[in-house]
Amino acid sequence: MAKIYFAKMNINDEIFEVYKGEKELSSLLKKIYEKINNEDELYDEYGGRYKFFDLDKVVDDNTKGSLQILGRLGYIKKGVHSSYDPENDTAIDLEDKNKLEYVTFYFDVDRELIAFNSKNRVK
Repeated sequence: MAKIYFAKMNINDEIFEVYKGEKELSSLLKKIYEKINNEDELYDEYGGRYKFFDLDKVVDDNTKGSLQILGRLGYIKKGVHSSYDPENDTAIDLEDKNKLEYVTFYFDVDRELIAFNSKNRVK
């Protein structure tokens, strides 16, 4: 069975402005909701990139308009997929320039709660 993890988000970068009353936490959270998209990518020094995809933004009327984001966060990098060939009793390795590893997540923006699954398949 797949495991689901829960985490509490923390606005580290602007938290002191929130404590001082210079910024409202709710406005920062709304900004996150509005800015997360499928287009932006973040590249790392290993030639890979991080990207959100399959995003669905929801305003939940059952919880007084709570903002929610469902989707996936992926790491994309050139790699190899391996498979087994039973006829020849050997491994088959296929190059893939967009090999993907990802986590599926749910983010309740107003509660600052993130739930995610660390594996994309069930054992």
